[in-house]
Amino acid sequence: MDGQQNETPEQEPETEPEAASEEEPVAAEQEQEQEQVGDEGKSGLWKWVAAAAVAAAALAAIPVVHAATGRGWGDDPMIATYILAGLVILIEVGVIIVLKTARTRYSVERQIVEHREVHEYVVLWDRPRWILYIPVLGASLLFGLLMCLHSADLMPAAVTPQMLGGVWAVLVLLNVLVEQFHMSIKVFFLIVLTVVAMLLTLHLLGYADDAVRLLRHAAVPLPAKFYFMATALIALIIFIGWVHGLFHYMAITPNVADLQRGLTETGRQVKNADYDVDFDATDVVERWLFGFGRIIISFRDPNRPPLVFFVPRASVIDDRIRRVRSVTAIDRTPGLDHP
Repeated sequence: MDGQQNETPEQEPETEPEAASEEEPVAAEQEQEQEQVGDEGKSGLWKWVAAAAVAAAALAAIPVVHAATGRGWGDDPMIATYILAGLVILIEVGVIIVLKTARTRYSVERQIVEHREVHEYVVLWDRPRWILYIPVLGASLLFGLLMCLHSADLMPAAVTPQMLGGVWAVLVLLNVLVEQFHMSIKVFFLIVLTVVAMLLTLHLLGYADDAVRLLRHAAVPLPAKFYFMATALIALIIFIGWVHGLFHYMAITPNVADLQRGLTETGRQVKNADYDVDFDATDVVERWLFGFGRIIISFRDPNRPPLVFFVPRASVIDDRIRRVRSVTAIDRTPGLDHP
């Protein structure tokens, strides 16, 4: 009887904690997905609010112009206002349709983060070369404002319209040289030495003052409208290049690269083993003054031409690309442990 009383039934191993531990990652991922859906809904709501605000502002401009000018509803200024308001709304509708149907680089980047669970990636898109005219854009805007102050007799006497026009002309000339010509380190030093030697020669021959007087003829006063038109033109060209980059890009991930060359939703995937990446920063002015360089994608297929991306912080982007290509991503199934 004592032996029977001391015997205790064996307890079965508890499996509920293990099941709970398997369910925890799944529940965490479901909560994360719900949070992402909520964030997307909030961002989408703000986009529609902004679009509605732009349309309302375009329509509100019509009675504002009517009240400000005192013209009739059928006069030419009002007809121009109708056309402008309709054009703004038409462009807005077109942009909404394009963004809803096309695969932009922003949507692809969001898909990489959310669906592929890849944290190392690079999205390349070619910047327009007119982005090098940013100094001219800033100077044009500043000089236009200074000319407005000059017309109101608020500009200092030391700053004259002729001085602003001369500085603007020299700045445009230097910017054109940087944008149009490829300057290696050798060419750059040759140009600097040539300019220094020419100035020294003019000084020794006594023609330095005459050269300065000759340069003064380039100091032409320009109106404020000219500066503002130059600012708007450069900004418009840069904006067109930015829009072009929305639909022409290359998204590099550890396993494959997505190529997009148009507005359609179809793209092409290329394995990392089928292309090579080169870094070109031989243009010393673009590299050291503006920080731009070229990322060249060369395909193993000889029938496919290489892709050249003009990008800022080129050395940093090149390091990121090499780091991404050195990583191998593994697809994970929720709830399963992987070694």
